[in-house]
Amino acid sequence: MSSPTLERVLKRAWNAPFWRERLAAAGYSVELEAGAQEAVLGRLHPLAKDDLLANAPPRSDAMLTGPLEAAYVFRTGGTTGEPKFSVFASAEFQAMVGGFVTAYRAAGLDPGDRVANVFTVGSLYASFVFVNRCLEEIGVVNLPYTMSAPPDLVASQWDLFGLSAVMGFPSHLMKVVRAIGPGRVEKVFFAGEHLHDEDRRILTEDFGVGLIASGGYGAVDTGLMGFQCQACAGSVHHVLTDHARLDIVDTETLEPVRDGEVGQVLVTCLDRLLMPVIRYDIGDRARWIPGPCPCGRPEPRFELLGRGGDTLRIGYANVAHDEIVRSLGTAAAAVQLVKERIDGKDLLRIRFEPRWPGPAGALTSTPGDPVPVEQLLSRITEAKPDLARMAASGQIAPIVVEAVSPGDLPRSQLTGKQIKVEDRSLR
Repeated sequence: MSSPTLERVLKRAWNAPFWRERLAAAGYSVELEAGAQEAVLGRLHPLAKDDLLANAPPRSDAMLTGPLEAAYVFRTGGTTGEPKFSVFASAEFQAMVGGFVTAYRAAGLDPGDRVANVFTVGSLYASFVFVNRCLEEIGVVNLPYTMSAPPDLVASQWDLFGLSAVMGFPSHLMKVVRAIGPGRVEKVFFAGEHLHDEDRRILTEDFGVGLIASGGYGAVDTGLMGFQCQACAGSVHHVLTDHARLDIVDTETLEPVRDGEVGQVLVTCLDRLLMPVIRYDIGDRARWIPGPCPCGRPEPRFELLGRGGDTLRIGYANVAHDEIVRSLGTAAAAVQLVKERIDGKDLLRIRFEPRWPGPAGALTSTPGDPVPVEQLLSRITEAKPDLARMAASGQIAPIVVEAVSPGDLPRSQLTGKQIKVEDRSLR
C-alpha cells in the first residue's frame, strides 16, 4: 500500500508536462487506486541528471507543477561547466530545514553547543544556507564563519567564544581542526564528502574529538534523505522517512535488492511538490542493514558504499568519466579516472592513451600537432572549476594528468571492456 504522501507527490507531479508523460507511460492516472501506485513507481523509468538539466529552470519549466514564485533556487551539479538548478518552494525549504534539525539532533548536536559553521556559501550553493537555518532552529550559539574564513582565524577565536563543535566538508574540516589543535574540539559534523577512516582516526586519537558524525545524507538535487543516530557507524544512516523514500535496486534489472545486497539508490522526495523528484538515480551505491537499530528508532537503515557507475567523488565534486573525456577531446583514445589518497587529501589521477602518440612519447590531438599535458589539464579545470578551486586552496591534492602507452589502461579480463574508474582511496 502506498503512503498518502506518495499519493500526494504523484498527483501533484501529474500537473507537470514532463511528469505527466513519464507517469502515463508507467500506467499512472489520477483516478488510479492508491494500492496500485507502488506498481507504477516500480515501472517508472529512473530520473537521470540529464533529465534535470533539460527539463528544469532555467532551460525549461517542464518539471514544474506551477509558476516559479516564492521559491529558492540552488545550484546543483555545479562542478561542471554547465550547472543544473534545483527549485524549492519556500514552504518546502522550511520543511527541509526541519529534516536537518532531526538529523543534527539525532547525531548529537545539543542546544548547549557553540558551533563554528564552515560550510561553503555563495554562488547558489545550498549547504550553508540550510545548515545555518537549522542551527537557528536548534538554538545553539552559531558562529557562521563559512569556508572562506581562514582556519587560523577560527582557531584564534575558538576559546574566546568557548566553541565546542565545528561542521563542514571533511577536506576543510581537517585543516580547521589541525589549526585549532589537540584537545579543544568536542564534536565534528561533516557532510558532502566521504570521511576516510584515517581522517577519523586522526580526529579521535591525535586531536581528541569525542563525537564524529554525519550531518545527514543529502544532495541539492533531492534535499536531505538520511540521518545518523549515535549508534550509526561509518556510512550507515537511517532513512529520513518524513522527507524521502529510498529504493535500492539492482543496476541491471532495477528490481529491489534483498537485505545486504548492493544496489543503486533511487530517491523519491516526499515534500518536493513544486519540482517533484521521483525515482531519481542519485549515483550512489548502498545496501540495506537488516534488523532494528540499537537506538530504538524505527526508520530503516542503509549503508552508503560510494559512487556507482563511472563517477568518482573528489573532495566535494562529483567527477564523471564522460565529462573528462569531453574535456580531453580528440587528444585521448581512452581515459581512466583514478582516486587516491595522499597526505590525507583526495587525489584525482587522469590516465589516458593518446589518440596519436608522437615521437618520444609526445602527445598529439591530430597527427603531427603536439598538445602539452599542461594544456590538457587546463581544459579539465575549465570544465570542472570546483576541482581547480579545491586544488588551489589545498583541499585536494594537485590533479595529475598522465599519458600511458596504447593498450596500457586496464581492461576487464572477462569482457575486454576498459575499466573507466578506479577508487584506490578505500584500500
